[in-house]
Amino acid sequence: MPRLGVDGLLLVGPVVSADLLFSGADVGVYGGPSARLFLAGQGGWRAGVVGGYRSRTRPDLGFFVEGGMRYTVVRDAFTGFVAPPPGQAPTPPRDLTLVSPSLRLGVTYRF
Repeated sequence: MPRLGVDGLLLVGPVVSADLLFSGADVGVYGGPSARLFLAGQGGWRAGVVGGYRSRTRPDLGFFVEGGMRYTVVRDAFTGFVAPPPGQAPTPPRDLTLVSPSLRLGVTYRF
């Protein structure tokens, strides 16, 4: 089942996300690939996997616990803060790349 979303990250800004989740039932364990695009600044992307457990406490109310591991690239995150010596070009901006774990806890409501 595909899952699309829009998130806001504190230091990065708006993020558009898409996950393709595989599970055997409406409740229980699920997982699959995950991708995100950062829209603010110079942009960036994140790709990885998510997995979790979801259950229901009532027919319309439930919860989920989800973990993920993603590779993240934020474009031009580091710039040269020190002025270059006379006659030298400034240091070009560098990308921030890291492996980032995540944990999400949530409540779901079905209409």
